Amino acid sequence: MVQLATLRVETMMGYLGLQDATRKRRLNSQTPGEWTGSKSVTIPHLGLFVTVSQKKWDKAKGIIESLLVEFESESDLPDLTLKELEQKVGFLVYLAMAYPLMMPFLRGFYLTMNSWREGRDKQGWKLPAAAYEAMMAETTGNGSWKCPVHSAKYRGPEKVKASSLLFEHLSALEALFKSEEPTLRLIRGASIVEAAYVFGDASGEGFGSSWVDKEGAIGFRFGVWGKEGDNSSSNYREFRNLIETLERLGELGELAGREVFLFTDNSVSESIAAKGSSSSPKLYQLVVRFFRLEMKYLCKLEIIHVAGTRMIAQGTDGLSRGDMYEGVMSGSSMLSFIPLHLTASERSPQVIDWVKSWASEDGKRSVEVLSPEGWFTRGHDHYGSGRKNIDGYWMPEYKAGTFIWEPPPGVARFVIEQLRQA
Repeated sequence: MVQLATLRVETMMGYLGLQDATRKRRLNSQTPGEWTGSKSVTIPHLGLFVTVSQKKWDKAKGIIESLLVEFESESDLPDLTLKELEQKVGFLVYLAMAYPLMMPFLRGFYLTMNSWREGRDKQGWKLPAAAYEAMMAETTGNGSWKCPVHSAKYRGPEKVKASSLLFEHLSALEALFKSEEPTLRLIRGASIVEAAYVFGDASGEGFGSSWVDKEGAIGFRFGVWGKEGDNSSSNYREFRNLIETLERLGELGELAGREVFLFTDNSVSESIAAKGSSSSPKLYQLVVRFFRLEMKYLCKLEIIHVAGTRMIAQGTDGLSRGDMYEGVMSGSSMLSFIPLHLTASERSPQVIDWVKSWASEDGKRSVEVLSPEGWFTRGHDHYGSGRKNIDGYWMPEYKAGTFIWEPPPGVARFVIEQLRQA
């Protein structure tokens, strides 16, 4: 029956002009094999996982082990062949599509491969603009500066000196690939998981965080920076506060098996956590700590940016200043500050009229607000009930329109996929 249903679907798709031939499809399976470098595996009562073939897993282990041997054979940082290193890191980047946790630990490779370029320090990090200008002024003044080679054929030296971070990151990757068989990465669990909500903020010399623990009570931490806050940026202090809060929650047993939503008014923290990297050495080390938390406590972490005014109303901003009588600290519900279920118009009714005022071109064009059902029908230009064509196939009627999509943040990821198709 499954094969007949698939044949029916494929035949109809071909009739509609969609090239998706049945002969090119595999039989229905919970372990369908490789596709674009990875494999999906469904385990009953556990969930959907992604993994890679044994051959790719063994190749990655071999690359990591061969580079670690280079460090064992020399007392100083080894010289590595640039071309071979580029080929090896290319494969690891390809594998990181299946295992995104690898991404932060590839930085050591990039620092090594680019250490020969201008404007880099001894470890390969880009120098800040002021430091680079000072270095150029000094080297030009004492005559040690040499004009770089400008040639289309020039691709860097044959060998490059390994960055001091490369060994550390290779060791981390070795731990990730310790298993003899490819590990499984959870995509979607079969059971309902528990969510946790955490707010974190740093203000000047202080910091604060608040969360709801497993018993439903409000937990919090706050304090002032010591020497670790000296000569550090506000972005560093904001992100470090979030990391240390999560580490504390992990020690208390509040992370294992949970999806944690972390709210911050610092957009840099959200950005570097999403990318898994940063050009700042200090921030990069925090990114590594952030990713290791997911591995250590088997949790899923999501950082969400919120407005500073929401942070103030929620009470964590005041907590970072030593005020313990605002927002959730005074008894307000944590969920009242997390409206992930509300649409834009439910939060601000005036926004729809404002969008229509310019989208309708002064009333010359009709603008429709899509309902949740409309995301799958009217948003794709479907109109009316449809009818059967001359071949007896039901066909939807189409009518172009101008639509307002306003999904709540909680389902935006799925609605954006429909918008992309539309």
